[in-house]
Parts: sequence; C-alpha cells; structure tokens
Amino acid sequence: MIDREFGAMLLASLAAAAVPALVFVLFIASIEGFYLGAVGVALVIFVFGWAIALLHLLLALPLYNFLRTRGATNWGISALAGAVIGGLPLTLIMRLTGFNPTSFSELLYQAIPAVAGLAGGLTFRWKVGLPEQIL
Repeated sequence: MIDREFGAMLLASLAAAAVPALVFVLFIASIEGFYLGAVGVALVIFVFGWAIALLHLLLALPLYNFLRTRGATNWGISALAGAVIGGLPLTLIMRLTGFNPTSFSELLYQAIPAVAGLAGGLTFRWKVGLPEQIL
C-alpha cells in the first residue's frame, strides 16, 4: 500500500506540474504560433512547477490520511481537495500582500494552480485505486 501511495504522490505531482507548462505552451501557440523556444520555457515551468507541487504534498498528505480514515476518498472529493490545495496557498499569499484581482487575466493567475491541483488530485485518486483496495 505504501508503494502505491508513494507512486501516486509522484505521479500526481508530475501531473500538477504539467498543467501550467501546458497552459503556457497553448497560450503562446494561440498568440504567436508554435515555436521551439516556448517548449524550453515550458520545460523550466514544469521543473519549477514540480518543486512547488511537491511542497503542496505537505498539505495534501495529512488531508488524504484524514479522508481515508473516514472512507471519503471518491473522485469528487479528490478533485475538490486537489483544487483547494492547489489554489489555496497562492490565494492566501495574494490576499495577504493586498493584491486584489480586478480583471479576468488576474483571476486566471489563481485558477491555474487550482486546475493543476485538480489534475493532481484526480491523478492521485486514479493511481491509488478504489477505496476497497486501499483499506
């Protein structure tokens, strides 16, 4: 069980790191067309995103253990928990520094980490397996 959870954590953090990199490549491609330089920047975003995603595991693992002991590890809860854990730290930092988003693009800054967390939560849930396999 520990090996499966460790693999799930690793895969979930990779999935969460891939989201901002993919968003960047798609955004650049929609504006300027695809070019190789964007892939290089996306790789840097992926590496830094993975480090950040690994730090988010400090929030995710206690929450997972809490939910697992209560039998609440379904897809919806995994998606919601991932989105909250992905988006909450940046939202708190933005609020504590006095940054209040006033445009759609500024709100998007908060949405990308939440979507990355959602991808990580769903990937983790998929890799860990069904609740009856966990307990």
